[in-house]
Amino acid sequence: MGFQMSIIAIGTLVLQYAINGLGSGAVAAFTAGSRVDALAMAPLQAFGMAVATYAAQNRGAAAWSRIGRGVTQTAWLAAGVAIVVGVACIAWGDRIIASFTSADAHSDEIIATAHTMLLVNGSLYAVLALLFVFRAALQGLGHTGTPTLSGLVELFLRSAAALVLVDALGFLGAVLAAPLAWFGGLVPLWWAWERRRRELATRADGTPDPRIEAQCERQARTPHRRLAPVLAPSYARERVRAHARARAEHRAHVRQCELASAAVLAELAMTVHARVEADSGRVSVRV
Repeated sequence: MGFQMSIIAIGTLVLQYAINGLGSGAVAAFTAGSRVDALAMAPLQAFGMAVATYAAQNRGAAAWSRIGRGVTQTAWLAAGVAIVVGVACIAWGDRIIASFTSADAHSDEIIATAHTMLLVNGSLYAVLALLFVFRAALQGLGHTGTPTLSGLVELFLRSAAALVLVDALGFLGAVLAAPLAWFGGLVPLWWAWERRRRELATRADGTPDPRIEAQCERQARTPHRRLAPVLAPSYARERVRAHARARAEHRAHVRQCELASAAVLAELAMTVHARVEADSGRVSVRV
C-alpha cells in the first residue's frame, strides 16, 4: 500500500512542477484548493481503510459471502457520502477556500481559480470513493497486482496531463489531471473486483482460501529439505480447518447450552406445579 501511494505521489510532483510554470497566482490557488480537496477526501479514504480491514478479517474467517455483501454496501455508502461532500464543495467551496488564503489584492482571483478545482473534483468524488473502496477490498483479499497497476495508470495519466493539458488549457488542464487519473485507475480495479466478487459468490463459507491451498501445495513440492520445517506446508491448511472446526464446536456448544437451559426451566416449572398441587391438596383436606 505504501508503494502504491508513493507511485501516486510521484505523479503529483510532476503535476506540481507543471503548475509552477503558470505563475504564483496559480500555485497559490492550487495549494488552497488542494487543502480543501484533501479535507474532502478524508472520509472517502476512511471508507477504504475500513474495507481493507473488513475484507482481511473475513478472509481469515472464511466468511466469503460477507465480503461481497459488505464491499458492495460500503461502495454505495461511500458514493453517497462523496456526492454530499461534492455538493458541499461546489456550493460553499469559495467560503471554505477563503479560510485558507490571506486577504490581499489578489485573494478574490485566487479564490475564484481554486473554486474551479473544487467544481471539477467535487462533481466526481463518487468515482474517487469507488476507487478507494475497490482498491482496499482487493488489498484486503491479498491481491496486490491490480492495485499496483492502478497506481501506475494514475501516475501515467497525471503526468501526461501535467505535460500536455497544462500547456494547452492552463490551470484547467491541471485541474483535469486528477479526475483523469481517477477514471483511469478505477477501470482495472472495477474489472478485478467484479471477477473476485463472482469468484467469492461460488465459495461456501468456511471453505479454505484456494490461494492458500495452492501455496501449501507448492511449498510441499519444494526440493529444499532445509526449508520444509520452516515452511510447514500443512500448517496453513490445518489452521484454516481448525478455525472452521472451532466455529462449529462453538455453535454446537451454544446449542447445547440452550437445550440445557430449556430442560432446567421445564424441570423447574414441573416442580413448581407439583408444589402448587400439593399445597392445594393440603388446603382441601383441612377444610
